[in-house]
Amino acid sequence: IPTSVHRTDAEVIWGKLVRLSAVASLTAAFQEPLGAIRSDSEKRLLLEQAVREAALVASHDGVDIDPGKVIAQIESFPSRLTTSLQRDIAGSHSSEVESITGGVIRLANSYGIAVPAHVRLYEMIAGSSRHAAIVGERSVS
Repeated sequence: IPTSVHRTDAEVIWGKLVRLSAVASLTAAFQEPLGAIRSDSEKRLLLEQAVREAALVASHDGVDIDPGKVIAQIESFPSRLTTSLQRDIAGSHSSEVESITGGVIRLANSYGIAVPAHVRLYEMIAGSSRHAAIVGERSVS
């Protein structure tokens, strides 16, 4: 079983959030399993951009995440992989979009970092006025 040792809790949290914000946001936005996203060139580029954006936000938060390693991890995931965010959105249930995608956007805003992939995905997922607060307050264009 592959394992890794992290020096801080922040490394563990950011390691998961960089991966999760990309995978969960794309599967939820497009309502497709990960394999369909990886095999579509435009969606794949968006996935890679989301990973790079979240890694940049992490670096401003004091945690270095290698986007290439995260993308390699995502490549190892099963093609049929779906996410709870995707299922929640599909079922019109409460979701973690505010914590996952919205969380990256809010922190990016606080650092003055543009995260256009996350904003696009957030807008696709949210699609309702009740989620307009984060998108409306973004200072990242």
